[in-house]
Amino acid sequence: MKNHGLVVNCDDIDRVKLINEDVNNSIVKYFDITDMFTSVNLGKNGDFFVSETPIVTEFIKENGLTKTFLDEYPLYPDQLVYLNNIIQFSPDKFVVKDNTVLYNTDEKQATTLEETLAAYLFVITTVKKAGLKISKMSEKEVYFINHWEAEKYRRSVK
Repeated sequence: MKNHGLVVNCDDIDRVKLINEDVNNSIVKYFDITDMFTSVNLGKNGDFFVSETPIVTEFIKENGLTKTFLDEYPLYPDQLVYLNNIIQFSPDKFVVKDNTVLYNTDEKQATTLEETLAAYLFVITTVKKAGLKISKMSEKEVYFINHWEAEKYRRSVK
């Protein structure tokens, strides 16, 4: 679960919230995070939704973004399901052109893709900025997620 997120479990919901908040505050302090994105922004350009989320637009302008990059740094299942597989199997839905991310899909899916991409890039940039090694999923874990029936179903739900 190291690449899937935080899971807090307890019989007391107030204790769960307290532990969750404590862990999040510790992460913010450790990484000296001052600019956290709390929501994504999409614009419209003809039939496309356009990324206007600063973490995404700044990363793309400085580094670009390719499927190879996403494949090189598999961090967690949502990235594989919502980004890598969309690019691989429906490349017309997620387009990076002229340092801009365009989504050729409905608003709900565009929002999901943008949220996933923003979270992914936030983790990548925060870890690199701290000079730490990025903890990637193993090839075995990637294979499992890409061939897991539950994820195949989740991928098919819009």
